[in-house]
Amino acid sequence: MSVTKPDAPDAGFSEEAAVRTDQMHRMWNSHWYDEFEIPNTVPEGARVFELDCDGEVVSVALLESAAPRTCERFWQSLPIRGHAIHCAFFGHAAFWLDRIDLGTGRVLENRSVRLTPGEFIWDPWMHEITWAYGRYAEMRFPTTLWYDQEPHPNQGCIFARVAPDDLDRFAAMMKRLRFEGAKTVEARKPAS
Repeated sequence: MSVTKPDAPDAGFSEEAAVRTDQMHRMWNSHWYDEFEIPNTVPEGARVFELDCDGEVVSVALLESAAPRTCERFWQSLPIRGHAIHCAFFGHAAFWLDRIDLGTGRVLENRSVRLTPGEFIWDPWMHEITWAYGRYAEMRFPTTLWYDQEPHPNQGCIFARVAPDDLDRFAAMMKRLRFEGAKTVEARKPAS
């Protein structure tokens, strides 16, 4: 198989089928997984805030390389105090019942529909921060929401992640919202 254009993605690849297949797999894995995948870890050197829900505290790291503007706006807004309640439509997730305007405009960095446990998302259309505590969580509204003649994209900006050592405690804390109702929640910078 020969390449028809010198600037094609497979330009310079081997003519030998087995080698070419390996080169293609490495190229696509690099593109889809290395470029777009964010590891389920806390980035080294990340700024960390504390989330206090009804007296239980977990550490949450900002994903500044994925959502720099949202992270900076969130950090500058701390402390944020209000009430958390379990989501009705998003699955294993809870959200700040109080509206929060981070001032990003309707810009979505690191946009996604699906959430992994411990991820925090910012929704600039609804001025809402939501977080997932289990593996069955996604942005899922029962109908299309409209804002100023513009449909909601059913996506949010993933901007933070609970520290792995705190995930189980965080999940237990959030599950209680479903049965016990709204709780006081505060995000704050850690004490120096």
